[in-house]
Amino acid sequence: MNIITRMLIYDATYLLGFLFMLVLCTVRSRAYGISRLRAFIYCFITFGGGLCGAWLVGQVYNLIASLKDWYPKIKVDMLGAVIFTTVFLLAAVYPEKWFLKLWQKKKEKADAEADGDQKKKRAAPKTVSFRDTMDLMIPGAFVVFATIKIGCAINGCCMGVEWSWGLMNPQLNKTLFPVQIFESASLFAIVIVSYYIKQSRFYRRGMAGPLAAFMYGAVRFFWEHFRWYSPETRYFVFGLTLWQAFCVVVLIVAGIWVWVLYKTQPNEPLPKGRSYAFLEKVFTSKEKQRKKELAQNRVHHKKKKKGGKKR
Repeated sequence: MNIITRMLIYDATYLLGFLFMLVLCTVRSRAYGISRLRAFIYCFITFGGGLCGAWLVGQVYNLIASLKDWYPKIKVDMLGAVIFTTVFLLAAVYPEKWFLKLWQKKKEKADAEADGDQKKKRAAPKTVSFRDTMDLMIPGAFVVFATIKIGCAINGCCMGVEWSWGLMNPQLNKTLFPVQIFESASLFAIVIVSYYIKQSRFYRRGMAGPLAAFMYGAVRFFWEHFRWYSPETRYFVFGLTLWQAFCVVVLIVAGIWVWVLYKTQPNEPLPKGRSYAFLEKVFTSKEKQRKKELAQNRVHHKKKKKGGKKR
């Protein structure tokens, strides 16, 4: 496979990931009280924000690296998309809130000039929620990230360390650990885990963003051990790579965010899906059986102890 074909496939994974996000977000939009049209529009905002964030953090990375006379020339990185997607969503939702408020004022002015019958026909004021919007869009964004990581494996970028059982890297012509595939699988796993967490009592509205960021920060920190670095760039600060240092910051910020939401907001789980209900039933049954066995053991132990005293 020549370099042009690899690059075309890599670019195609961006489009494929975006299509996956469109389907996921429009199908799931009603669960968050969001119209499909609004979900469709926010898919473009999320995708564009993720690209900008990936590029922005790449420039920050290059700037920090240059302080140690290292010039990696990073163009984009997934961690930046994870960090800044939420920021761009915030930047989109609040102007939308402002325009809706402005529209509502005009509507109220029209109501004041209308007669009573016309007032009754007026629809309830529309509102939008940043937390609900983020909870809908973040899983779709992570599907995009996971799909692009497969493209990285095909293109040969973001390569892993040399490993005899690995895959041939087309750029270096060496057998390397397929770290991109494992990162992709981790991202898909985060989407699945988040789906089940949203149906549990732990879930608070607005938790999808920081929770997914926290999980990605943890798995990215781990997979960094298997990424290729030259000896002089392997340890950047405190024995960590520069990306691992970024991950520590993400873990701290996202962890605090999740903790604050958990402590200050009520639990609002989404309706339970069939798979969640089945798993809950299975694990609840196992837990009841375990408690029953423990209770039986206690009774047996007491009887045995009582019988021993009689002797």
